[in-house]
Amino acid sequence: MYLPEGSVNDVEQQWFGRHLAAMGEPMLSAAGKPKDYVAVRLLRLPTFERPSVVRLEAEGDRIARRAVETDGRGGFEAGNVVVDRTDMLTRTQADVMLAELDATGFWSWPVEEEGGLIFMDGTEFVVEAIRNGEHRVRVRTSPEIGTEERGLVKFADFCESQFAAILA
Repeated sequence: MYLPEGSVNDVEQQWFGRHLAAMGEPMLSAAGKPKDYVAVRLLRLPTFERPSVVRLEAEGDRIARRAVETDGRGGFEAGNVVVDRTDMLTRTQADVMLAELDATGFWSWPVEEEGGLIFMDGTEFVVEAIRNGEHRVRVRTSPEIGTEERGLVKFADFCESQFAAILA
């Protein structure tokens, strides 16, 4: 089980876990980590396009950001890794990223998005974050659709900037 128990349903746990495993991603946990440990992972699963992930982990002065893309299809097979990049960030760069995440309202989002939207195809964004010992997972589908009405303008911008920064 890649994501904390109860954070997603069983189908999502298998689907998301299959892609994270193919990308060589670790399970994230605050257990045994120092108080200043921070992790943010954005998993992007477009139905008919390549899946990708960006993960930031900060522990003390070591701040790493890793991005992976596979040749699979997000709604289907995970595929094989075709891009795997890691870079080191400064504290300022990490603080900017975390401030941008905070500005999306992520920490106050309900588990389920309100409004009863149903998407047959689109892009799943799985946001997993650990900060101050709190481990939170939220899933949002196709934030580029109805962005303003759904209150996801800052989130859509955040996702776009994170993937563009390292997968460009």
